[in-house]
Amino acid sequence: MKSVITISLVLACHLLAGCFATRARCVFSVANASDAALSSVLLRDEAGKAYSFATLKAHSVGPFVQAGTDLGRSLTLEATRENGAAVTNIIRLDSPVLRTFNGRVVFQIETGACVRVFIMPAPDKSVEGDLPWATSPSWQGTPSIPGLTGQQ
Repeated sequence: MKSVITISLVLACHLLAGCFATRARCVFSVANASDAALSSVLLRDEAGKAYSFATLKAHSVGPFVQAGTDLGRSLTLEATRENGAAVTNIIRLDSPVLRTFNGRVVFQIETGACVRVFIMPAPDKSVEGDLPWATSPSWQGTPSIPGLTGQQ
Protein backbone atom coordinates (compact mmCIF):
# COMPACT_ATOMS: atom_id res chain seq x y z
CA MET A 1 0.00 0.00 0.00
CA LYS A 2 2.83 2.36 0.87
CA SER A 3 4.51 1.76 -2.51
CA VAL A 4 1.25 2.58 -4.37
CA ILE A 5 1.04 5.92 -2.56
CA THR A 6 4.71 6.63 -3.28
CA ILE A 7 4.30 5.82 -6.98
CA SER A 8 1.17 7.98 -7.14
CA LEU A 9 3.01 10.91 -5.56
CA VAL A 10 5.96 10.54 -7.93
CA LEU A 11 3.65 10.42 -10.96
CA ALA A 12 1.73 13.47 -9.72
CA CYS A 13 4.99 15.41 -9.27
CA HIS A 14 6.14 14.50 -12.79
CA LEU A 15 2.79 15.55 -14.20
CA LEU A 16 2.88 18.90 -12.41
CA ALA A 17 6.50 19.49 -13.43
CA GLY A 18 5.56 18.83 -17.05
CA CYS A 19 2.67 21.31 -16.85
CA PHE A 20 4.88 24.09 -15.53
CA ALA A 21 7.95 23.38 -17.67
CA THR A 22 8.88 26.06 -20.17
CA ARG A 23 8.55 24.76 -23.68
CA ALA A 24 9.67 26.40 -26.89
CA ARG A 25 6.73 28.32 -28.23
CA CYS A 26 6.81 30.26 -31.46
CA VAL A 27 3.91 32.69 -31.72
CA PHE A 28 3.32 35.28 -34.40
CA SER A 29 0.93 38.06 -35.31
CA VAL A 30 0.26 40.78 -37.85
CA ALA A 31 0.33 44.45 -36.80
CA ASN A 32 -1.20 47.41 -38.60
CA ALA A 33 1.01 50.51 -38.32
CA SER A 34 -0.99 52.47 -40.91
CA ASP A 35 -3.70 55.08 -40.30
CA ALA A 36 -6.42 52.99 -41.99
CA ALA A 37 -8.11 49.79 -40.90
CA LEU A 38 -7.26 46.57 -42.73
CA SER A 39 -9.70 43.73 -43.33
CA SER A 40 -9.34 40.17 -44.61
CA VAL A 41 -5.74 39.97 -43.40
CA LEU A 42 -4.22 36.65 -44.48
CA LEU A 43 -0.69 35.32 -43.95
CA ARG A 44 0.24 32.33 -46.12
CA ASP A 45 3.44 30.27 -45.90
CA GLU A 46 5.31 28.39 -48.65
CA ALA A 47 3.39 25.19 -47.94
CA GLY A 48 0.08 27.00 -48.51
CA LYS A 49 -1.01 27.05 -44.86
CA ALA A 50 -2.94 30.25 -44.25
CA TYR A 51 -3.53 32.19 -41.04
CA SER A 52 -6.38 34.70 -40.99
CA PHE A 53 -6.48 37.86 -38.86
CA ALA A 54 -9.98 39.24 -39.71
CA THR A 55 -9.91 43.04 -39.23
CA LEU A 56 -7.05 45.09 -37.81
CA LYS A 57 -7.83 48.63 -36.64
CA ALA A 58 -5.32 51.40 -37.33
CA HIS A 59 -2.21 51.11 -35.12
CA SER A 60 -3.17 47.76 -33.61
CA VAL A 61 -1.80 44.25 -33.29
CA GLY A 62 -3.81 41.15 -34.11
CA PRO A 63 -4.04 38.13 -31.83
CA PHE A 64 -0.95 35.98 -31.48
CA VAL A 65 -1.16 32.56 -33.12
CA GLN A 66 1.02 29.57 -32.26
CA ALA A 67 2.98 28.31 -35.24
CA GLY A 68 2.00 24.74 -36.02
CA THR A 69 4.69 24.43 -38.69
CA ASP A 70 7.94 26.19 -39.51
CA LEU A 71 7.56 29.64 -41.06
CA GLY A 72 9.56 29.27 -44.28
CA ARG A 73 11.77 31.79 -46.01
CA SER A 74 8.94 33.18 -48.11
CA LEU A 75 5.54 34.29 -46.79
CA THR A 76 2.70 36.13 -48.51
CA LEU A 77 0.72 38.75 -46.63
CA GLU A 78 -2.60 39.87 -48.12
CA ALA A 79 -5.03 42.49 -46.79
CA THR A 80 -7.72 44.89 -47.96
CA ARG A 81 -7.66 48.60 -47.06
CA GLU A 82 -10.79 50.58 -46.10
CA ASN A 83 -11.00 52.03 -49.62
CA GLY A 84 -11.08 48.50 -51.10
CA ALA A 85 -7.48 48.52 -52.35
CA ALA A 86 -5.76 45.16 -52.03
CA VAL A 87 -2.36 44.98 -50.35
CA THR A 88 -0.16 42.01 -51.22
CA ASN A 89 3.40 41.59 -49.98
CA ILE A 90 5.87 38.77 -50.35
CA ILE A 91 8.06 38.61 -47.27
CA ARG A 92 11.46 37.01 -47.71
CA LEU A 93 13.24 35.98 -44.52
CA ASP A 94 17.00 35.36 -44.36
CA SER A 95 16.34 32.03 -42.67
CA PRO A 96 13.14 30.18 -41.78
CA VAL A 97 11.63 30.66 -38.33
CA LEU A 98 11.29 27.18 -36.87
CA ARG A 99 8.24 26.25 -34.84
CA THR A 100 10.64 25.31 -32.02
CA PHE A 101 11.78 28.97 -31.82
CA ASN A 102 10.88 30.35 -28.40
CA GLY A 103 9.59 33.87 -28.91
CA ARG A 104 7.35 36.16 -30.94
CA VAL A 105 7.36 37.19 -34.58
CA VAL A 106 5.40 40.27 -35.67
CA PHE A 107 4.73 41.16 -39.30
CA GLN A 108 4.00 44.90 -39.27
CA ILE A 109 2.23 46.49 -42.24
CA GLU A 110 3.47 50.06 -42.67
CA THR A 111 1.64 53.04 -44.18
CA GLY A 112 3.44 52.66 -47.52
CA ALA A 113 2.25 49.03 -47.78
CA CYS A 114 5.70 47.64 -46.99
CA VAL A 115 6.07 45.03 -44.24
CA ARG A 116 8.62 45.06 -41.43
CA VAL A 117 9.40 41.86 -39.54
CA PHE A 118 10.24 41.85 -35.84
CA ILE A 119 11.67 38.62 -34.40
CA MET A 120 11.78 38.77 -30.60
CA PRO A 121 13.22 35.80 -28.70
CA ALA A 122 11.73 35.08 -25.30
CA PRO A 123 13.91 36.16 -22.37
CA ASP A 124 16.37 33.50 -21.22
CA LYS A 125 15.29 32.34 -17.76
CA SER A 126 18.15 29.85 -17.35
CA VAL A 127 20.20 32.26 -15.21
CA GLU A 128 17.43 34.22 -13.54
CA GLY A 129 14.64 32.74 -11.51
CA ASP A 130 12.29 33.16 -8.59
CA LEU A 131 14.44 31.01 -6.31
CA PRO A 132 17.54 32.52 -4.68
CA TRP A 133 19.84 29.74 -5.89
CA ALA A 134 18.82 30.45 -9.48
CA THR A 135 20.38 33.92 -9.40
CA SER A 136 23.48 34.87 -11.32
CA PRO A 137 26.91 34.02 -9.84
CA SER A 138 27.75 37.74 -9.50
CA TRP A 139 24.99 38.09 -6.88
CA GLN A 140 26.09 35.07 -4.88
CA GLY A 141 28.77 36.05 -2.43
CA THR A 142 27.72 39.64 -1.92
CA PRO A 143 27.72 40.71 1.74
CA SER A 144 23.98 41.34 1.70
CA ILE A 145 23.15 37.64 1.87
CA PRO A 146 21.70 36.89 5.33
CA GLY A 147 24.13 34.86 7.42
CA LEU A 148 27.12 35.53 5.19
CA THR A 149 28.59 38.32 7.35
CA GLY A 150 27.75 36.63 10.63
CA GLN A 151 25.01 39.13 11.37
CA GLN A 152 21.46 37.96 11.87
